[in-house]
Amino acid sequence: MIAAGGLALAFAASAAGVSAQPAPDVTTLRVGIIPIAALAPLYLGIAKGFFRDERLAIEPTSAQGGAAIIPAVLNGDEQVGFTNVVSFMLAISRGLPLRNVIAGAQAIGPGGLSTAAVLVAGASPIKTLKDLEGKTVAVNALNNIGDITIKAVMDKNGADSSKVKFVEIGFPEMPTALAQGRVDAIWAEDPFQTIAKRAGACVLFKNYDDFDPQLTLANYFTSTQYYDAHRDVMARFTRAMNTALKYASAHPAEARQTIIGFAKLDPAIAAVILLPGWSPEVNMGSLERLQTAMVKYGILTKPLDLRAAIPRQVSARGGRLC
Repeated sequence: MIAAGGLALAFAASAAGVSAQPAPDVTTLRVGIIPIAALAPLYLGIAKGFFRDERLAIEPTSAQGGAAIIPAVLNGDEQVGFTNVVSFMLAISRGLPLRNVIAGAQAIGPGGLSTAAVLVAGASPIKTLKDLEGKTVAVNALNNIGDITIKAVMDKNGADSSKVKFVEIGFPEMPTALAQGRVDAIWAEDPFQTIAKRAGACVLFKNYDDFDPQLTLANYFTSTQYYDAHRDVMARFTRAMNTALKYASAHPAEARQTIIGFAKLDPAIAAVILLPGWSPEVNMGSLERLQTAMVKYGILTKPLDLRAAIPRQVSARGGRLC
């Protein structure tokens, strides 16, 4: 799922259900998003009135990836953004004044299955992780959550990830690239994992599951400036988002229907894709393991103070939950 591009799937967003003329006491928040399955709770929160109950009007603003969302939040064009945790940690490491608000997606969803996998063609001779040595693997963004976790899983299991050539290909093009033999393997997020499997591809391994089953994949964030000036607004957003995340987790069928609407996804595909996990909590242990891998593979030059960079969610009073 999920990269500074890792989240960027080729879907068309819809802002249906967003109030055009909020009441005077309602705060409008423009939320930078990539319209993928992980965003179902946000749209459910709009449809179910969870944000309205907190006197908030949400305007989802579609982008191709976190690389566009982060500057939009920093310059005030958007008040909240959604991105994967690797992109967020990279931004923090560069001194950008961002603050985590609440977790957005977890690796493992309903049924104990994750949304991403490394796949090979059905007739491929690649049967093991070691067989990937010397091969070409497509990821949607280099030096991000896909190839970082793949490398870590390979090296942990006796394969040499330095012998793999990673190439950048957009998620929508991956099933075709694999079928045509342009790459030896692909790392695909759903729905493209499901599309590839329907075309005959086989799962070699599920990198999120093998890296850390409790991995937090993405988060909602704001600028430090906006947070400091609008703590009450952020507390209200967090309460509504918390409710929406829990509702989506408890009502996967409704989440799928919502995805069909805002992501313009084929209902037949939406019915069988693997959903991410939705929880308001950031799993700090998983981020610490991810950061260790980022340093090992040269994505970060040194570890961050993650407890300071990614405090747990904002409480109802605008402070921290300890």
